This record gives sequence, structure tokens and C-alpha cells, in this order.
Amino acid sequence: MPNKRPKANLFDPNCSSRDVLELVGRKWSLLLLCALYDSKTRTGQLKRKLQGISQKMLTQTLREMQQTGLVKRISYPEVPPRVEYELTELGYSLAGLVVKMERWVVKHHSIILKAKRERTRSGKTGRRLDGFGQALATRGIRFFHVPKAGRLGGLFSSPVALWRD
Repeated sequence: MPNKRPKANLFDPNCSSRDVLELVGRKWSLLLLCALYDSKTRTGQLKRKLQGISQKMLTQTLREMQQTGLVKRISYPEVPPRVEYELTELGYSLAGLVVKMERWVVKHHSIILKAKRERTRSGKTGRRLDGFGQALATRGIRFFHVPKAGRLGGLFSSPVALWRD
């Protein structure tokens, strides 16, 4: 009887499929999948296309995607050396889904941002106000919370900015 692998369960925190989800769910991984969807591309072109990515993060993400079989690195024996990256068959199967998600974001981002602005403006941010916050809110004063590092490395929130409507 062949040794059968257990089925992946993304809802199980101990399942190794979570590692795959973490890789493919990262912002830079998603953007790289979209950038490589149309053709193989050189590193410099990818860096220009993914505005804001550091060279270190680009290299690290490409390396991880190469190790997991999503991306193939093609090195040409030229002087100066030329390296290109392209999606593997597995990478294309994932990139097709990601490109659909990209199109959805482009189509709906203004609607989502508008709803977020309206919710913030109305004071309904999902955060319960304490007595002090309620007293400020009744006077038309709003505040927002900014995370800060705590003693144990955890994140705590504190009101840091006030403004009047």
C-alpha cells in the first residue's frame, strides 16, 4: 500500500500548506506573478515595474519563488552576464488566478476606498470608544490609533492625533 500524503488543510495552523499560502499571499510575490505573466523579464526591469521594492526584497522573493518551483531563473553565458526570470508551468497556473485578482482590484479599488473614507468620516471605524473617546466624539473631535512597540515586542495602540470635524 503506497504511503498516502495527508490532504492540505489551510485552516490547520500546523499544516505545511500554510507556508505555501504565506509565500503566495505576500504583496511582492503577487506583484511578481503579475509582472512575469506576460513574458520573461530581467531583474532590472522587474525592479522598475515593481516600484518601491528594494533590491534585497526582490532578490529574496525571486529566490523563494524559484525554490518553490514558481519561477525559473535563466542565466545566459554572456559578458556582461544576463539573467532573466520566467514563470514555470506551476507559476503560470497561479499567476492566472492572481491576474484575475489584480483586474478585480483595479476595477473595484475606488469603490472600496470611498466606502472606507465614508466609514472613517462617520466615526464608525469598528473600534469601541472608551469614556474619554466618547466625550471627545460628542464635541466633534476625532482621534486615530497608531501601533507602537510594547515591552514584550507586541503591538499596543494609543491615540496620538486629534482633529476637529
